[in-house]
Amino acid sequence: MPRAFRSALMIAIASALGLTPLRAQTPEEQVNAVVDLLMTSIGRADSATAASLFHPDANLVIVDSREGRRSVQTLPASDLAASVGQSGGVWEERVWDPQVLFDGDLALVWAPYDFHIDGRFSHCGVDAFHLARAAEGWKIISIVYTRRVEDCDSPPGQ
Repeated sequence: MPRAFRSALMIAIASALGLTPLRAQTPEEQVNAVVDLLMTSIGRADSATAASLFHPDANLVIVDSREGRRSVQTLPASDLAASVGQSGGVWEERVWDPQVLFDGDLALVWAPYDFHIDGRFSHCGVDAFHLARAAEGWKIISIVYTRRVEDCDSPPGQ
């Protein structure tokens, strides 16, 4: 069944049932949805979902300034996806006030975050998610983030 026909059929069914048809997401909403789904998968220890959000060659860059040291570490994003399911604790990463920039099929989401393990504060910083639009939608190609324990903010209203 052609995509346009299938979409029209779904809208007609939704209207007949009195449901509000889904509106098309803007590119900004699409990339924020990927980031939100990553945060949800981390909280649920769902490594399969986390892994599905990354491009196969994606990487992480961690700029760590905890305990008076400064280090930069690079690793494959698959390491993060695998660790999500093996954390042995409840992880919660909260991001807020995302700023989204685009250039064609490249997006950057810049957002402050804080990270908790089993409900206890661990660290904070800024996440810089780089995403590329692929045939199957937006995929994370890298995450560069800072990690510190001082000068940390909390999400508005927290």
